[in-house]
Amino acid sequence: FSKEELHMGAGVSTLPYILFISTMIIGRLTSHRLTDHIGIDRLIRLCTIIGGVTFIVAINVGLQVSKSLPTLGFSIVLIGYFVGGLGVSFLIPTFMHAASRRSNAPGSVALGQLGAINTTLILIVKPIIAWTAQLTSIRVALLIPGVMLIGVAFSASAVKKALD
Repeated sequence: FSKEELHMGAGVSTLPYILFISTMIIGRLTSHRLTDHIGIDRLIRLCTIIGGVTFIVAINVGLQVSKSLPTLGFSIVLIGYFVGGLGVSFLIPTFMHAASRRSNAPGSVALGQLGAINTTLILIVKPIIAWTAQLTSIRVALLIPGVMLIGVAFSASAVKKALD
């Protein structure tokens, strides 16, 4: 996206990915501090909605701004990746913990089942995103993960029920 749509250099184009991964790590290591003050269901709803909406808005606004001010547009996109990374950061361990608590099977079986579902979804969703990018644009394809992140908010009550 950064290279093709925002016309950034090859080296600079890796910054959104690096920022996203870094904020996922930071969020995963620090999210336990938030759960002391906010319930896990509310945290899931807030982080996924804020992360998804910010990601979608930043991609669109950054693309428009970059036509006249490339550096500012790229900075806006970086903010979207930053907030999106924080929004998704704690979800995987939280869902794995909830799955192992909710299942009647041993924890390792529940985690294996969750891994199989995750792999299957990746095999289905990745081609859909790729086809969308090919038929439309990368910007439109990036809306799919943003909307999916927002959709995770609907699972918050199931996770809370499993962890209570």
